[in-house]
Amino acid sequence: MAFLQFPAPSSLLQPLKSEYFQKKELELWMLRLDLLHPLVSGNKWLKLSGWLPEGFDKGIITQGGPWSNHVHAAAAYCHLAGMPFKAIINARENMRTAMLDDVHAWGGEIIFANRTAFANREKWQEMAATHGMLWIPTGGDGQAVRCAGRPRGQ
Repeated sequence: MAFLQFPAPSSLLQPLKSEYFQKKELELWMLRLDLLHPLVSGNKWLKLSGWLPEGFDKGIITQGGPWSNHVHAAAAYCHLAGMPFKAIINARENMRTAMLDDVHAWGGEIIFANRTAFANREKWQEMAATHGMLWIPTGGDGQAVRCAGRPRGQ
Protein backbone atom coordinates (compact mmCIF):
# COMPACT_ATOMS: atom_id res chain seq x y z
CA MET A 1 0.00 0.00 0.00
CA ALA A 2 2.92 2.31 -0.71
CA PHE A 3 0.65 4.42 -2.95
CA LEU A 4 -1.15 5.64 0.17
CA GLN A 5 1.10 8.05 1.99
CA PHE A 6 -0.01 8.96 5.48
CA PRO A 7 1.08 11.89 7.62
CA ALA A 8 2.99 11.36 10.84
CA PRO A 9 0.51 10.45 13.61
CA SER A 10 1.59 13.43 15.70
CA SER A 11 0.46 15.79 12.92
CA LEU A 12 -3.08 14.41 13.26
CA LEU A 13 -3.35 15.62 16.86
CA GLN A 14 -4.52 19.19 17.27
CA PRO A 15 -5.11 21.05 20.52
CA LEU A 16 -8.50 22.58 21.18
CA LYS A 17 -8.11 25.83 23.04
CA SER A 18 -10.63 27.97 24.85
CA GLU A 19 -10.77 30.30 27.81
CA TYR A 20 -12.89 27.74 29.64
CA PHE A 21 -10.20 25.05 29.25
CA GLN A 22 -7.52 27.49 30.38
CA LYS A 23 -9.49 28.49 33.48
CA LYS A 24 -10.04 24.84 34.39
CA GLU A 25 -6.41 24.01 33.51
CA LEU A 26 -7.59 21.43 31.00
CA GLU A 27 -5.95 20.26 27.81
CA LEU A 28 -8.10 18.77 25.08
CA TRP A 29 -6.67 17.27 21.90
CA MET A 30 -8.55 16.14 18.81
CA LEU A 31 -7.41 13.26 16.60
CA ARG A 32 -8.07 14.47 13.03
CA LEU A 33 -8.57 11.22 11.12
CA ASP A 34 -10.03 13.27 8.28
CA LEU A 35 -6.45 14.34 7.54
CA LEU A 36 -5.17 10.79 6.88
CA HIS A 37 -5.65 10.99 3.11
CA PRO A 38 -7.66 13.34 0.85
CA LEU A 39 -9.75 10.50 -0.67
CA VAL A 40 -9.43 7.51 1.67
CA SER A 41 -9.72 9.17 5.05
CA GLY A 42 -10.78 8.76 8.62
CA ASN A 43 -12.37 5.74 10.16
CA LYS A 44 -13.38 4.50 6.70
CA TRP A 45 -9.72 3.88 5.88
CA LEU A 46 -9.15 2.21 9.26
CA LYS A 47 -12.13 -0.10 8.69
CA LEU A 48 -11.13 -0.82 5.09
CA SER A 49 -7.53 -1.61 5.98
CA GLY A 50 -8.71 -4.37 8.33
CA TRP A 51 -10.21 -6.22 5.37
CA LEU A 52 -7.28 -6.06 2.97
CA PRO A 53 -4.89 -9.01 2.91
CA GLU A 54 -1.26 -8.09 2.31
CA GLY A 55 -0.54 -7.94 -1.41
CA PHE A 56 -4.19 -8.27 -2.48
CA ASP A 57 -4.77 -6.84 -5.97
CA LYS A 58 -7.85 -8.58 -7.42
CA GLY A 59 -10.39 -5.88 -6.68
CA ILE A 60 -13.24 -5.21 -4.28
CA ILE A 61 -17.01 -5.59 -4.37
CA THR A 62 -18.93 -3.78 -1.64
CA GLN A 63 -22.35 -2.35 -0.86
CA GLY A 64 -23.78 0.95 0.27
CA GLY A 65 -26.19 3.75 -0.36
CA PRO A 66 -25.87 6.48 -2.98
CA TRP A 67 -23.99 8.76 -0.54
CA SER A 68 -21.93 6.04 1.19
CA ASN A 69 -18.57 7.19 2.55
CA HIS A 70 -17.55 3.53 2.77
CA VAL A 71 -18.19 2.97 -0.94
CA HIS A 72 -16.35 6.20 -1.74
CA ALA A 73 -13.29 5.17 0.30
CA ALA A 74 -13.22 1.65 -1.19
CA ALA A 75 -13.56 3.04 -4.74
CA ALA A 76 -10.79 5.57 -4.13
CA TYR A 77 -8.55 2.84 -2.72
CA CYS A 78 -9.12 0.61 -5.77
CA HIS A 79 -8.55 3.53 -8.12
CA LEU A 80 -5.25 4.40 -6.44
CA ALA A 81 -4.19 0.73 -6.41
CA GLY A 82 -5.22 0.11 -10.03
CA MET A 83 -7.71 -2.59 -9.00
CA PRO A 84 -11.22 -3.24 -10.28
CA PHE A 85 -14.12 -2.06 -8.15
CA LYS A 86 -17.83 -2.90 -8.12
CA ALA A 87 -20.35 -1.07 -5.94
CA ILE A 88 -23.79 -2.51 -5.19
CA ILE A 89 -25.88 0.60 -4.57
CA ASN A 90 -29.26 0.53 -2.83
CA ALA A 91 -30.95 3.10 -5.07
CA ARG A 92 -33.05 3.52 -8.17
CA GLU A 93 -31.39 2.86 -11.53
CA ASN A 94 -29.12 5.64 -12.83
CA MET A 95 -29.36 7.78 -9.69
CA ARG A 96 -26.63 10.43 -9.58
CA THR A 97 -24.79 11.78 -6.56
CA ALA A 98 -21.35 13.33 -6.14
CA MET A 99 -20.13 10.06 -4.59
CA LEU A 100 -21.44 7.95 -7.46
CA ASP A 101 -19.93 10.40 -9.96
CA ASP A 102 -16.53 9.86 -8.29
CA VAL A 103 -16.91 6.07 -8.42
CA HIS A 104 -17.76 6.29 -12.11
CA ALA A 105 -14.87 8.71 -12.82
CA TRP A 106 -12.46 6.31 -11.11
CA GLY A 107 -13.58 3.45 -13.38
CA GLY A 108 -15.71 1.64 -10.81
CA GLU A 109 -18.74 -0.35 -11.87
CA ILE A 110 -22.00 0.69 -10.23
CA ILE A 111 -24.74 -1.93 -9.90
CA PHE A 112 -28.05 -0.48 -8.76
CA ALA A 113 -30.19 -2.81 -6.66
CA ASN A 114 -33.63 -2.51 -5.13
CA ARG A 115 -34.03 -3.21 -1.42
CA THR A 116 -34.65 -6.96 -1.88
CA ALA A 117 -31.72 -7.52 -4.25
CA PHE A 118 -29.44 -5.33 -2.13
CA ALA A 119 -30.17 -7.48 0.95
CA ASN A 120 -29.18 -10.69 -0.89
CA ARG A 121 -25.60 -10.82 0.43
CA GLU A 122 -25.10 -14.37 -0.83
CA LYS A 123 -25.58 -13.18 -4.42
CA TRP A 124 -22.93 -10.47 -4.05
CA GLN A 125 -20.54 -12.79 -2.23
CA GLU A 126 -20.93 -15.31 -5.07
CA MET A 127 -20.25 -12.56 -7.64
CA ALA A 128 -17.07 -11.61 -5.78
CA ALA A 129 -15.92 -15.24 -5.63
CA THR A 130 -16.65 -15.75 -9.34
CA HIS A 131 -14.49 -12.73 -10.22
CA GLY A 132 -11.79 -13.53 -7.63
CA MET A 133 -12.57 -10.26 -5.86
CA LEU A 134 -12.81 -9.42 -2.17
CA TRP A 135 -16.37 -8.93 -0.89
CA ILE A 136 -16.74 -6.37 1.90
CA PRO A 137 -20.20 -5.93 3.47
CA THR A 138 -21.99 -2.62 3.85
CA GLY A 139 -19.89 -0.13 5.77
CA GLY A 140 -17.00 -2.56 6.17
CA ASP A 141 -18.78 -4.16 9.12
CA GLY A 142 -17.81 -7.50 10.59
CA GLN A 143 -14.03 -7.56 10.30
CA ALA A 144 -11.57 -6.90 13.09
CA VAL A 145 -9.97 -3.54 12.43
CA ARG A 146 -6.21 -3.17 12.57
CA CYS A 147 -4.27 0.05 12.60
CA ALA A 148 -3.24 1.14 9.12
CA GLY A 149 0.33 0.19 8.38
CA ARG A 150 0.58 -2.32 11.23
CA PRO A 151 0.49 -6.08 10.77
CA ARG A 152 -2.52 -7.97 12.09
CA GLY A 153 -2.17 -9.05 15.68
CA GLN A 154 -0.04 -6.11 16.78
